[in-house]
Amino acid sequence: MADTPFLNKNIDALPLASTLNSTDLMEVQQGTGVGSNKRTPLSLLAAQISTLIASGFATAAQGAKADSAVQSVQVGTGLTVDNTTAHSPKLAVAAGTYASAAQGAKADTAIQAVVAGTNVTVDNTNPLRPVVSASGGGGGGGGTGWTRIAIYDFAVNGAQPSLEADVGAYSEVQIISDGVTLASTGYRAIQVSVDGGTTWKTSAEYDYTTMNGVLSTSALPGAALHSTATTSAISCTGLMLLDGGGRTTMYPSGNIAPQPFMLRDYGSPINRVRICGIPSSPGALINMTGGKAYIYGRKI
Repeated sequence: MADTPFLNKNIDALPLASTLNSTDLMEVQQGTGVGSNKRTPLSLLAAQISTLIASGFATAAQGAKADSAVQSVQVGTGLTVDNTTAHSPKLAVAAGTYASAAQGAKADTAIQAVVAGTNVTVDNTNPLRPVVSASGGGGGGGGTGWTRIAIYDFAVNGAQPSLEADVGAYSEVQIISDGVTLASTGYRAIQVSVDGGTTWKTSAEYDYTTMNGVLSTSALPGAALHSTATTSAISCTGLMLLDGGGRTTMYPSGNIAPQPFMLRDYGSPINRVRICGIPSSPGALINMTGGKAYIYGRKI
């Protein structure tokens, strides 16, 4: 090829071309110094430029993946997320959401239920502390054994004014105060109801016999189980004989000189009783603030 007078001249000294095609040649200087220029077709130059541009961008396939990729991770209940590394978040179960493996092992071997056997009853009112009681096997006269039908425990139940129980199915009822304390001075006493606890016999509705066999009406709003009003812990019992009508006898054990109560004929059988704290004169019941109380029943 013949020498061209324009080679190795300043680019602004070259004539301006009005059109170009892919076979036209261009002078491209590679490196430095005279004689390092090369002739290059425009098609080769265009391909090189395309390659350089493409190397800085994602492919179409990569762009499609980016459009459908997870943009962020949001956690719901019981999980935590660590986004320290944005492209690989770490999910974890929040502390306290589930039982530990050790707790699970204990659950597998724990008692699942308390089942009553012969002559045994189970009260699951509080499933965490089921009450197991003997309910039969009594001797002499062919009656059943004592059944515990209600219990008050201050450590479990807190302060409350009374412990009640339905007794219509029993002919004997025993009420026990085991170290019961009261919020204010008063008596641990028994009150009865003939309408299932809707109303209770209170003022001047309990008669007792004196040591001389004289029948008198108690001024207290209940049949007291002990003789001296106090807030201190009192342990005593009362045994009631229910005959389904007429006068009912109640024998308290906490008096210095026990005076049996001859509960009046209330016109209907006694069907509910309660042990409670009563004041010295008619008024609101007094909260029991300590100890335990029990009500047992037996059918003769």
